[in-house]
Amino acid sequence: AFRVLERAAEMVPMAIGPRSPRAIMAQMAIERKDSARAITELEKLLEHENTDLEAARLLARELEATKAPAAKLMSAYERIAQLDPFDANNHTKFGRLKMQAGDNPTAAREFRAAIASGTLDPAATHSDLAETYLAMGDKAQARRAILAAIEVAPGYPRAQDLLLKVVGQ
Repeated sequence: AFRVLERAAEMVPMAIGPRSPRAIMAQMAIERKDSARAITELEKLLEHENTDLEAARLLARELEATKAPAAKLMSAYERIAQLDPFDANNHTKFGRLKMQAGDNPTAAREFRAAIASGTLDPAATHSDLAETYLAMGDKAQARRAILAAIEVAPGYPRAQDLLLKVVGQ
């Protein structure tokens, strides 16, 4: 089946949607547990389909499963954030990658978006935001984020440690 679909994809590379050759091959690859092929097909599909949220989420999931480089994951998370600005989990993941990469202003924006979108773990997200502010040297904002984390979860050890760190500086 792949040969026929590959030929169809060559003939009509701009075909999009869930019934396009690339989408079908990606789905088949996922069923076969062939992440590399699924990633390739999803990336090619998304070259022509900029608004396919499901394909973007599938790509991110496959990239996570294969422990892909951070740059590829960031690109997938950024696309999802643009297509679904209310996906708090995606904002948190994207923010953590940006924080690890040293892009603290973008990380802070993503953590604020996750909080505004209703993150499932507000104490951790507020703590992530506090660490980002600390890395940027903004102790006042870091203190506010830490206090918000402690307000949500008074016994959260990470927030308590961060508070001690800010007060001790």
